[in-house]
Amino acid sequence: MQLNLTKSIELSNAHVTQEDFLLLDRMAADYRDVLKTDDTFVPAVLETRHGYVICIGSRTIAGLIEAGASKAFKDILDYCQNAHDGAIMYLAFDRDAEVEDDLPTFDW
Repeated sequence: MQLNLTKSIELSNAHVTQEDFLLLDRMAADYRDVLKTDDTFVPAVLETRHGYVICIGSRTIAGLIEAGASKAFKDILDYCQNAHDGAIMYLAFDRDAEVEDDLPTFDW
């Protein structure tokens, strides 16, 4: 069997400020709560064992920016939305992912 792969990016948690990590934590909790109650839109941020997965879309990115994403985080979100003809669907931050030399890192 041959299944199609989804385009996604995985980055180390080191590429996220502590404030952005707390923002993702809050958004993931809000997303879980809304799924249980109603159809209100909140940015699609899912908590994983060692990080987060973000569904890349204009509403989710706008919600993260409005909630206070740092410039470094906004730059990563912008890359995901605009690179590869908009084909990136997911961004994952994970403690075990590779650190990318071309991106800033944050020691927290």
